[in-house]
Amino acid sequence: MNRITLQSPGQFTTVQDLGRIGHGSLGVAMCGAADQCSLRLGNRLVGNPDSAAALEMTFVGATVRFDAPTRVALTGARAPRASVPMWRAVDLESHRELAIGPIESGVRTYLCIAGGIDTPQVLGSRAAHVATGLGPPRCAANTTLPVGSPTNIQQEVSDAALLHELVAELDRQELRIVPGPHRDHLPQHSWDELLAGSWCIDMQSDRIGTRLIGPSGASSSGALPTEGAFHGAIQLPPSGQPIILGPDCAPTGGYPIIASIASVDLPALAQRRPGETIRFTPTSIEEAQRLARARKDLMNRAIAPIQEP
Repeated sequence: MNRITLQSPGQFTTVQDLGRIGHGSLGVAMCGAADQCSLRLGNRLVGNPDSAAALEMTFVGATVRFDAPTRVALTGARAPRASVPMWRAVDLESHRELAIGPIESGVRTYLCIAGGIDTPQVLGSRAAHVATGLGPPRCAANTTLPVGSPTNIQQEVSDAALLHELVAELDRQELRIVPGPHRDHLPQHSWDELLAGSWCIDMQSDRIGTRLIGPSGASSSGALPTEGAFHGAIQLPPSGQPIILGPDCAPTGGYPIIASIASVDLPALAQRRPGETIRFTPTSIEEAQRLARARKDLMNRAIAPIQEP
């Protein structure tokens, strides 16, 4: 079996795929790539199915050594010092060292490898959940990871303009939201303030949640028992400063969920850096679903998906 070795792990590097679906009743977080658009496209570039596991690198990329010849693709946030170009399949020779370096104009960069990271599946996924130790641990120096057998499918970008459009969407700072199950807990003036304000990404943000700093007048009314929570949910704690739940969030929570990010904009949220500002614009569930279908069609026309074996 082929392997890769992380000679340097970067700042925060984990193995991620599309996550664990359907285990919330067991108290298991979904996990998975924060920016699933970049993961899917990177996997397609190297001939993998969308669900293949890859390296998700945060702020500073890893330095990786390859034991055997392979094909890789680097996607997501820009890594200008990387030793391979981004958004392109690249063939590497045996014992090649790939240095990613600092990540700019975003937060997370993905290294997709032909065959995918082949760590054992846990509840149907290879995704790491660092807080509980589920899945592979956070990558450290000299971490060695197995790589699966490649499909040898030679993928091509069908439409470079569409790929550029998808990449540009990762810079979006105006995020579309739909009302949440506890919208009625929020007075109208607080809802208006949520939409009118600019919200700064707090330094205390991570894969569990993105904390926001902004207008302090927002407040919710009424007690709330613990209920189901999900990636993209906007919770409002007593402080009035919203928290957008991330892929590593617990499957339940006690704060009101006043809104949720439209799934089409979750990749853009994953690439917003601390100190940047975002704004919210309302949309309907029906429009959010239409946008998700349109994004899927755009991805399929830019780079065709690979069928699961």
